[in-house]
Amino acid sequence: MDFANQPNQSRRRIPVVGNCCFMVPLKIGALIIATWMLVWYMYAGFALVLVPYGGSFLWVGLKVLGVVYALAGLVSLYGIYAIYKELPFHVARFTKLFTIAAIYYLVVQVIVIIIEEVELRAIYNNAVNQCEAAQANVTTPHIDCNIGFVDSFLVSWIISYIIGLAFQIYFIIVIRSYNADLQARTSNGEKGAVDMNTYGLQHA
Repeated sequence: MDFANQPNQSRRRIPVVGNCCFMVPLKIGALIIATWMLVWYMYAGFALVLVPYGGSFLWVGLKVLGVVYALAGLVSLYGIYAIYKELPFHVARFTKLFTIAAIYYLVVQVIVIIIEEVELRAIYNNAVNQCEAAQANVTTPHIDCNIGFVDSFLVSWIISYIIGLAFQIYFIIVIRSYNADLQARTSNGEKGAVDMNTYGLQHA
């Protein structure tokens, strides 16, 4: 898709691609991404909502987070409809909501990694202390209490997060590119169209 007619400011503000994954048309790519997000957010949402009772503030937080993810799934369903029908106003709105949801998800993942790292390291340190205490009276200790597995978990979490971050950024670029493409192909006077210099791009 040629974006040469777009204002220079818009081209600087919003990175665009001509297709998804180098060969898939933008509309199909946007539909695939929205569908994948629908499945993922719904799965994550219900998984968290169905977490067994833990009797703690963290348990309540997981329930709330699950509801938020489920709502994000409904937003993706809304996006699927808007993209399939090529409704410029609704695609622009979905683009904004999708971007917000993706950023929210990435921020939450950082918080989860930090919480799990703190909790796991506390459990690990307690186990090491008990191990060392048990061997305090042993003349020749034969067990290495410091196995360092916590660090490997942290590295795996960080690697997974970086991979997920790369995918989320690319998904956002594809959705925003499709939005820009749709706005460019839609005349301002057409029913449901919006000016790409106002809502379509500024709110994407």
